[in-house]
Amino acid sequence: MNQKGVRNIVLVTLILVLAAIVGYFVLRKPVTTTPAGPLPTTHPTSKNACQNLYDEIENDLTQANYCQNDSDCDVLNLGSSYIAFGCFHFVNKAVDKNRFYEKMRVYDQSCTDIIDECAPAPKPSCVASRCVYIDMAGKLRDG
Repeated sequence: MNQKGVRNIVLVTLILVLAAIVGYFVLRKPVTTTPAGPLPTTHPTSKNACQNLYDEIENDLTQANYCQNDSDCDVLNLGSSYIAFGCFHFVNKAVDKNRFYEKMRVYDQSCTDIIDECAPAPKPSCVASRCVYIDMAGKLRDG
């Protein structure tokens, strides 16, 4: 095989690899995420156990914030008993919000005494596959 033939094979292979990579990112759909694992059956009894549950819930919230357009976004209103996790978080509308509230209720009953002071959540928008809002200064914020 001559040098031109080898170059053509390399070029075609490179184009196919690039097309596969671009196709992956364009066509992939996020997996609907709900809080991981079973709901806690006992209340945390130590600072370490509380921190582990808090971290698990925060990770669940991060995993549940995905979208492809604005209509995919919803608000998980918190405050009140759930204030340890903020006033609100943006999540995909397909997420089971009750699972979040149930996990947070277990956390609240054993791990926190924060006072609720929240304003209403702003309307979310989908930007770069994440549910966010744009503040008064024009900056992107996540719940």
